[in-house]
Amino acid sequence: MTPRTRKDVDERRAQIIEATREVALVRGLAHLRVADVATHLDISSGLVHYHFSSKDELLVEMLRTMAASDVSRLQETVDTGADPVDRLDDAIREYLPAARRDESWALWIDWWDEALRSEALATISAEFDTAWVGILEELIDAGVEQGVFDSKDTHGAAWRLSALLDGLAVQVVLPRRTLTRRQMVEHARIGAAREVGLPRSAFPG
Repeated sequence: MTPRTRKDVDERRAQIIEATREVALVRGLAHLRVADVATHLDISSGLVHYHFSSKDELLVEMLRTMAASDVSRLQETVDTGADPVDRLDDAIREYLPAARRDESWALWIDWWDEALRSEALATISAEFDTAWVGILEELIDAGVEQGVFDSKDTHGAAWRLSALLDGLAVQVVLPRRTLTRRQMVEHARIGAAREVGLPRSAFPG
């Protein structure tokens, strides 16, 4: 395969993956069809199947791409700055939904539902969770090493904080939300402060 042909293939796959994401936001993962993706791009279903043998493969690649992008964005966020509190706070705010209809979070919640019935989707979800908790643990470890944080179990702290953030995010993204974004961030900061042995006042806001 020539470099140009390889580039064309990669570009078409990327277009199909992005179209799948856009269609999934409207129809939901359970009701998404390959034909819907093809119509969205004004191409044939056969062309979609040329690049992805099945709907399941297409969904797996779309969700894996989304997860990789989210992890990369989170890592980039925490790689800036030196103050442990600021870095942890930045990570929390970047992870949590930015608005009620946060597209990434809407798909994540739909993804969790489908993962109950799909081992492949459950695997990707676990990979993302592990990567995200690893970022949090790295941040907390760094704060402990600098003498700013106090935690005897940084791995456990990272998992507890991650679970808290997930639960808070759901309350904001679902249509009948029970929290505002401001309240969500405040609860997250209280939880983070407790996990790293600091008073709430050490965090912004």
